Amino acid sequence: MAAPVSVEARLAYVLQHFRLAYDNVSAVSIGYAATQPAIEIKDGAGDFFRQDQPYPPAPNWREWQGTDVPFFFDAAPEASLIEIKPGRATINADIISAAFYLLSGWQEFYSDGRDRHGRFPYAASVQKQHGFVALPVVNYYFDVLKTAIEHVTGQAVLPRYWAEKAPFAAFISHDIDNLRSAWKAPAKAALQQRQPAKFGQLLWRHLTEADAWDNLENVAAAMAPYGAKSTFFILPAHQPGVDGTPNADYE
Repeated sequence: MAAPVSVEARLAYVLQHFRLAYDNVSAVSIGYAATQPAIEIKDGAGDFFRQDQPYPPAPNWREWQGTDVPFFFDAAPEASLIEIKPGRATINADIISAAFYLLSGWQEFYSDGRDRHGRFPYAASVQKQHGFVALPVVNYYFDVLKTAIEHVTGQAVLPRYWAEKAPFAAFISHDIDNLRSAWKAPAKAALQQRQPAKFGQLLWRHLTEADAWDNLENVAAAMAPYGAKSTFFILPAHQPGVDGTPNADYE
């Protein structure tokens, strides 16, 4: 059974992430109708977060800033996305519940879909189902909320930046599954094509030279001129796992 996630918990979780994305956010009440906030979010989730269903109803697509965006838990699809009055704003799609659903990985936790490694597969995701894998949906939800906050407070809400005003940062990593196997595919092809000379050449190169994939120092050197460092994830075993999953081809 699902552990119920209250309205208050969802709201706190999403607003915490919102404040990680934006700087100098003025204090303003944000919530659902029962609390009579300055920025009211229409409740569209109902009992969804008291259950263990992995997928909500299909999203309603709305245009925001020239882009079609899927809004889950859209409480009033016929109404304007934002209704503005002096000192108040109403957001008619439940962007808090929708952002919580996507940020928390709810579908990954409650879906039975798993690949051979026990991981939640992309093919089972709402991103795949509704075709928005390349769209930063939660960022658009946050932009809707930012617009409402700016109206109510009369103050600009600015995005947070990384060092030296960089708009984004990258974590560069490498999964080192194989270091010694670059030669295998062309060698197999040579055998299938009955090219023994080419096969022998590839085998000799494998026995006497470093494999093309054995290039970790080259990778690190390629990053150095940019002042960047890579994180390398090394497999700790080269024997197959108990479920037959292949591990490293190196010790």
